[in-house]
Amino acid sequence: MRYLDLQPEVLAFTKVLRYWVPLRIRYYDHYGYLRYYIPDFVVKTENCFYLIETKGKEDIDVRYKDKAATEWCKSTTKGTGFPWIYVKIMADDFNEFSTLNLSQLIKNVGYTQFALDEIH
Repeated sequence: MRYLDLQPEVLAFTKVLRYWVPLRIRYYDHYGYLRYYIPDFVVKTENCFYLIETKGKEDIDVRYKDKAATEWCKSTTKGTGFPWIYVKIMADDFNEFSTLNLSQLIKNVGYTQFALDEIH
């Protein structure tokens, strides 16, 4: 992704690919079936890792994926002692604010807070 290549605060990043970067996060969909969510990118900065999801539009299971990814980051942070943060960036927001650096973009348009108590 050209945007990440141009960010001086980004030390490394990878597109998460099903077979090359096997990061799959378990979640239960709206029917209660076990599924696996694969985020779009992992980005390493000096201060943390970002697990980044880019979305064009919401689908019926997005809130379940968001919850699972947020919990995965909390657990991984606890296990590694290095912060992991889940960020969702909507395509329209990225298109509008892509001139910002990564930390500014995340601060302004990244959706990192979710109402986890709303999901049962």
